[in-house]
Amino acid sequence: MDGDRGDLPLPGAGGDPVPENPLYGLLLPSGNDAAVALACVCAGDVDTFVGWMNQRAQDLGMTHTHFSDPNGLGDENHYASALDMAKLGRACLQNPTVAEAVATKSLTLEDRQLVNHNKLLWQYEGCTGMKTDTPARPAAPWSPARAGRPDP
Repeated sequence: MDGDRGDLPLPGAGGDPVPENPLYGLLLPSGNDAAVALACVCAGDVDTFVGWMNQRAQDLGMTHTHFSDPNGLGDENHYASALDMAKLGRACLQNPTVAEAVATKSLTLEDRQLVNHNKLLWQYEGCTGMKTDTPARPAAPWSPARAGRPDP
């Protein structure tokens, strides 16, 4: 993927995908376009969605987080602590749809192969998903699980 180009057909690009399509496009190949598309579909516009993100962060007790866009490509006003990302990760894993999506290693969707960029899914037995982010922004959570031990 380069820039805001993603790996997933979005509404208006050859048909309307089912709601899970942008979710998988967002969570497997880190599709920035899917993040923006989901924001617009859910809230009508990006600014409203970002407001919802910040409200949800407050509701989760994420006291060192502020979002400025839905895809994490923001500016200096887009930040989060590692502890806050762990809180968000825990909340995400409580949603079965999200938990299944982040644990998916690869998926063929509309004749496209989507591959999860989370290398820990491939290298760490028992990893149940989440995002790893980039070396420049290493605060994103990941979720280990071993037999007999629940996710954190």
